[in-house]
Amino acid sequence: MVKIIRTDDTPYPDRKRAACRNSDLDFHADDAATQWLAKRVCSRCSEIEKCLAYALVNEPYGVWGGLTEAERRKLKRRIARVMCPGCSSVDILEADGGEVCLACGLSWNV
Repeated sequence: MVKIIRTDDTPYPDRKRAACRNSDLDFHADDAATQWLAKRVCSRCSEIEKCLAYALVNEPYGVWGGLTEAERRKLKRRIARVMCPGCSSVDILEADGGEVCLACGLSWNV
């Protein structure tokens, strides 16, 4: 579980322990192949959770904590939207560019 905390409280990941410390990969590349390789490096890193927590607050670009920019934006939206606006249920299903509340049936676009 990733906990988002304020920027000044979010420590920078320990680069000495990070799997990316000796990598020649461009973790800010836009091409899917390089991003996939960067995510593989992240997947075997002991700092992945700290890195992701830091990136969710501080880093809008590149692969951090095993997620691309787009994946982090999606995760941030999901974290921000944890309840149904109609009944406050947390039983939400993502479907066809929107979300549906499993408790009351309300649907909305995201």
